[in-house]
Amino acid sequence: MTIPLAVIWSLLASAGWIAVASLTMLLRPSAATDLVNIQACMALAYLLAIFLMARVHAFQHTLADFLGIRHTHPLLYGLAACIGVSLTIPAEIIRRAIERRWHTPPEEVLDQISAFRMDTPIRHVLIPLVVIAVGPLIEELFFRGALQRGLRRVYPDATVVPLVAVLFAAAHQDARAMLPLFIVGLMLCTLRSGSGSLLPPLIAHMCFNAVGIFEMLRGQGSAETETTPLPLSWSVAGIAATAVFTAAFVLVARRSSRAQSARQEDST
Repeated sequence: MTIPLAVIWSLLASAGWIAVASLTMLLRPSAATDLVNIQACMALAYLLAIFLMARVHAFQHTLADFLGIRHTHPLLYGLAACIGVSLTIPAEIIRRAIERRWHTPPEEVLDQISAFRMDTPIRHVLIPLVVIAVGPLIEELFFRGALQRGLRRVYPDATVVPLVAVLFAAAHQDARAMLPLFIVGLMLCTLRSGSGSLLPPLIAHMCFNAVGIFEMLRGQGSAETETTPLPLSWSVAGIAATAVFTAAFVLVARRSSRAQSARQEDST
């Protein structure tokens, strides 16, 4: 897969997501703030794109191989979970700095509150399930799976990792969130590249979202977004923990014969 094709596939998947979501909003206006509906539309568009990409770029491979669904060193799974949790602090530092400069309009905040509401028993189950499990799974299958796997067969990681991170951030269509999402995307792509497997970035993404969803729900009664800088101790601890866990991940990945084998499979 070439870089122009990767960009086209990403644009097509996003366009499909928007088209399907727009159709549901025409049929049911309240779908615009229905998180379950939005995620279902994304899943439909991205899974269709993955299927087409597999047919075009990897018809001789199994789907699991094409997406990089393979085992790697077991310790990398735990480290990925730790990275996913600690990464929320650097991302939040950046988000709050951006929010202080470019405030989110109150009406958009209210839409977010409406989307994440858990006012019925079924939504108490569906919202965490969609945000923590379904959303990360679909995004990882597309970005760190189909896109990164396809590009790695042609380009070095130094090119692939930032490119996929940019496409991941751009796909969320939120200018204020672009930089923190790019940082998160860089980390997820690095985990994918180092481990040779889709599983560590998937675990990290799920853990990252788990922290984010519970923090968002904790402040769901306010139409104001938090802009106060995090306490210095929290900021230093979060950045340091992310750096330590990432260094440990890279060290284990480099020394592990299982991770090396996964990386070799991933680049062929």
